Amino acid sequence: MKNLVLPALLWALATSHSFAQKTLPPSVANFSTNWTWSVKKLFDAGGFNLPVVGEKQGNRQGVDARIANLQLDSTILFSNYTGGADSTAVSRTTYAYPATGTVVQTEWFYETEGWLPLNRSTLISDERERLVETFSEMFDPATQAFVPDSRLEIFPHGDSPDLLDSVFVYAWDTNLNDWQRLMSILNGFDDEDRLAESLTTIDVFGQPLTFKDVYLYDDNGDNTLITSFLLDGGLEIPANQVVIEYENHLVTLVTAMVFDGFDFLPQSRNAYEYTAFGKDSIVTSFEWDTAANDWSNTQTVFYSYDDEQRVMLKETHLFELGGGESREQLAYRYEEGELLALEETYIWDGGGFYFLTDRNYYYYSGEGPSSVYNPLPISTLTMYPNPTTRFVLVDLAEQVSVQVFDPTGRLVQNYPERPSGITLDLSELPAGIYSVRAVTEDKFYAGRLVKQ
Repeated sequence: MKNLVLPALLWALATSHSFAQKTLPPSVANFSTNWTWSVKKLFDAGGFNLPVVGEKQGNRQGVDARIANLQLDSTILFSNYTGGADSTAVSRTTYAYPATGTVVQTEWFYETEGWLPLNRSTLISDERERLVETFSEMFDPATQAFVPDSRLEIFPHGDSPDLLDSVFVYAWDTNLNDWQRLMSILNGFDDEDRLAESLTTIDVFGQPLTFKDVYLYDDNGDNTLITSFLLDGGLEIPANQVVIEYENHLVTLVTAMVFDGFDFLPQSRNAYEYTAFGKDSIVTSFEWDTAANDWSNTQTVFYSYDDEQRVMLKETHLFELGGGESREQLAYRYEEGELLALEETYIWDGGGFYFLTDRNYYYYSGEGPSSVYNPLPISTLTMYPNPTTRFVLVDLAEQVSVQVFDPTGRLVQNYPERPSGITLDLSELPAGIYSVRAVTEDKFYAGRLVKQ
């Protein structure tokens, strides 16, 4: 029998209190870090609790595409604030509704020459408004066209709004000019129509691995245990386990454990506290410290709500080994119902203050942002050598903060508040074309950088 140790990633479960519905099986989460950005984006669009690369972890505040007579038209993100005034635009997402049950969202990145497309995702729902297919296309600057990238097929279970019979993930193979399956999830249900078992097959470097996740319930009908096994030659090899505790059907504690060949050992844990109306109040995350033989607090998230029980403020405290701490606040304003109007990001200065870093505006019913918020002009950023194999000098003669984005628009490096003549080290980044943005006290710069 093989001795298989798989890390149990708690975050794939911790953001949902309905573990047997649109949360991916625990065995899937162990491989998600190797998926492309666009595949993760599709899972996020599909309503699965899977983090997107570059996004903040934890319970994220979302926005529906429409409510009543309002329909989401676009969002636009402003970043790098100075002196409390609006900065220049960083990214933008536009929404189109070409047919009933179909939404097309296109993401753009702002450069010196204006808005440049990054990717396009199409979401297709059935007559019950359940998402059944999503596919992603990446913009190819060479051909000035969108090309296929990834695809997600979702098959709902009967009339259920949440339960799924199966999920299939595909990636576009440019050599074969066809879709290639990366993963399949087949779910089985018990006599009470509860998720009882998931069979997941994942392609890992050309080799298929199959896992079985078994769901157990208590007398109250709550899912209290999920055990994952690797299926190998007729053997069921234990991989990891998730233990879930409840109070009045609300999850209070989730503990993930990993099998070391002999026993299940603690790995990570999330503890939940609730408001009087049953929404998250405090969510505390822990990792097992083998040296101290005890749980170590890694993150605590606090939620505040308005009179309509909508999230007003989400404050995250991150704790590092050795005593370091960072904090972030997300503040929300609403247009109508649960529809967001504005999302603001604040970063803690280490003392008693938070400073604004980002604002993300939401626009509805065709009222685009161009008539309200025009991006400020951006100057061309001088960098050399360009192309480079490792180091590059940003040639600005004043205090500057610099951000480096990959071709998908994901932030990959951040240099806040550095002196003039800052040198970037790209040694850890793969070869490719990167966008570099710089902000001084009163100006904004952008440029393209080639890493060889």
